[in-house]
Amino acid sequence: MKVGVLTFTDGRERAAKALDEQCRAFQQKVCDWLAAEGHEPVGADAIAWNYKTAVDGAAQLAEAACDAVIFNFCVWAYPDFVAQAARD
Repeated sequence: MKVGVLTFTDGRERAAKALDEQCRAFQQKVCDWLAAEGHEPVGADAIAWNYKTAVDGAAQLAEAACDAVIFNFCVWAYPDFVAQAARD
């Protein structure tokens, strides 16, 4: 199964930048686990921290034809970005 992983972070730009490396590491751990379980993981290129990155990440995973998408929260994140990503 092809599984997308879209990771969300704090919606404040300075916080998102400070947490980017940590969020990418957590996303990679999820992808590694999925691969070990026999799935084909597709990690979003950008960590979602605002409307544009959330929607772009969702579009990237949709274009990759993922069978399912995991919304990964490794730090506190604004919940509205999830709704925007899911909708678009």
